[in-house]
Amino acid sequence: MDIVFNAVIPIITSIIGGLIGGLFTFLGVKMTLKSRDKEQHKKDTEKTIEWNKRIILTRPEMTLCKNRTAIKAVEEIYLLPYIKPKLVNEKEIKFDYSDDIFKEEYWDRYEFILQNTGKREIVSAFLQVPYKSGFNIYSKLLLKSWQDAYVRNYYSDVSPLPSYIRPNEKIKIIVYFPKIAPKLKEAGLDLYFYDEDKNYWYQRLVNVTGKNEVEIIAPDAYFMHFQEDCNFWFIYDHLYYAKDVEKCFNKGISSLLEERKRKNWARTDKQDKFVADVKCGEIALKYNLPLE
Repeated sequence: MDIVFNAVIPIITSIIGGLIGGLFTFLGVKMTLKSRDKEQHKKDTEKTIEWNKRIILTRPEMTLCKNRTAIKAVEEIYLLPYIKPKLVNEKEIKFDYSDDIFKEEYWDRYEFILQNTGKREIVSAFLQVPYKSGFNIYSKLLLKSWQDAYVRNYYSDVSPLPSYIRPNEKIKIIVYFPKIAPKLKEAGLDLYFYDEDKNYWYQRLVNVTGKNEVEIIAPDAYFMHFQEDCNFWFIYDHLYYAKDVEKCFNKGISSLLEERKRKNWARTDKQDKFVADVKCGEIALKYNLPLE
């Protein structure tokens, strides 16, 4: 019995000791690897943050320019207050306008020149009237086609600009507005653009004085503002906070408006998270060429 005891116990003790030693070795290696991964992640994050900062500094940016030479293109747009919008159903809105819109003396105008003072090329861009603005935006071509009743009832809050605006290139924007609404000359326009590196940007043009604020936006936020379902968006954005929705349209659309509200808040939260992730290095912006 003593022989068994004296033989077995050392073996068991040796095995247990080996297991414990191996466990500590394993945990030590794991902690070392984890520490290395953490340190590597920190370095990658710092590199991404610096990379993003440099990309933001080299982004495209449209700046007001007084020099009228070498203008690449001229874009003519009309700002037209809508009159008596009629909700036909939950997805269709018709607008009524005075026939005076087809008279030249109805319009006043102002113009400004924008230059891409950034380092990157703009692939596509559009101007947008801010929500709750009370007026629509149309290109000259669209307005001239308004003799067709269907087009005349169309709602638009965006107007595409000439594509491929390279660094230092300039475009002229001519804005027509009704003389009966002189305050429209002070109205701000929002500018969205997509650059050659597949990044999306938002720029606020407060008015022709050129107060600019440029920021990165998420792709889904870009397409939200350049979307085809403008009737749905109009119903939400222009009418949700109006107290006389039922009176004006005589339709039960409160559930639809609540749904739009929830979707809008979800998009806002997603955009805020996107910007935060860019700033903290969790998302890397794109660049076609080395920044070094």
